[in-house]
Amino acid sequence: MKIAQMPTKKPLLFILFCLSLVILFSNGSSTETKRDKIDEIVNEYYKNHQFNGVVLVAEKGTIIYKKAYGYADFGWDIKNTVNTKFRIFSMSKQFTAMIIMQLVQEKKIHLHEPITSYLPYYRKDTGDKITVHHLLTHSHGIPDPPMSGMPLIVTASSESTIKQYFSENPMFEPGEKFSYSGVGGYTILGAIAERVSGKTLKNLLQERIFDPLGMINSHYYDVKTIIKRKAKDYRYEGDQIVHRLQPYYIVNSFGASCIVTTVDDLYLWDRALYTNKLLDLNFMNEYLKSHISMGENSKYAYGQCVSNYSKGEEDRRVYWHSGGTASYIFRDVNKQHLILVINNIRNTKANEIAIKIHSFLE
Repeated sequence: MKIAQMPTKKPLLFILFCLSLVILFSNGSSTETKRDKIDEIVNEYYKNHQFNGVVLVAEKGTIIYKKAYGYADFGWDIKNTVNTKFRIFSMSKQFTAMIIMQLVQEKKIHLHEPITSYLPYYRKDTGDKITVHHLLTHSHGIPDPPMSGMPLIVTASSESTIKQYFSENPMFEPGEKFSYSGVGGYTILGAIAERVSGKTLKNLLQERIFDPLGMINSHYYDVKTIIKRKAKDYRYEGDQIVHRLQPYYIVNSFGASCIVTTVDDLYLWDRALYTNKLLDLNFMNEYLKSHISMGENSKYAYGQCVSNYSKGEEDRRVYWHSGGTASYIFRDVNKQHLILVINNIRNTKANEIAIKIHSFLE
């Protein structure tokens, strides 16, 4: 019986074939090694009760890791899955900023117009000085109201809520400096978007972002609507896990912290920011531009923080934002890496996890 032999007439093709196999298997091995390292990092935080949620890692735009940890509902012992939906708190700001920039592109809003041009009920003495740009960059100076003593759900209209809670004297001259506002600035932006468009922020997000990008598991969180597969929010009280309760300043126009979503939908969002699906190029550049210094080598774009991150001899441009002191999005745009650490227990470790994972990506 003759034994089949590799043809000898085309040695170059054979060599190329072998090389392709080597590259294929070495890349596979490299990816497996990275997955093991990510597992090791996240498991360490999970075992120390410093993480409870889902991690997604994409390298050069391709997902290499996605895994769930812990519980979506501790009362019923319901575990998190990769399809669990999480409230992402202040990570929502980048979506509200996108809606504003879309309306700027349509010439319905002007970045450097005062907010009284859009909300005539806002007090003129300060509202005539504060612009849309100031709201987007946390340079407006309007103080956030204290949470103590406030009702958990504010059901009044946008107008009365903004008048009551977000119309105090600015802490500094608008535009003078960056001072992060957890709710005030972006709640006002939500109200502006609704007024100039004639639509609710819920509908704007659905029609302008979620539907075009296929983000089928993303929702505007209005507190009362049941959202299937949504994780409950918790915090630690000593060593005990308890429900996380905080005021929902406004049911409508809550542009600062209003989105519930999944890691897969956030991946779609990340990919869209490299395209013109949501904004024309010049408006996207304005959206992503570093507008104001935050201190410590970081700046603020519109709804995202921007830092130069040294990796070896390279400087990487990284967009990031935390969400409710629980979750973190980390976007290395030079290499198109994405790290999502989405957590439903309040803690301060999500950024540490993301930075450690990034350290061994290319």
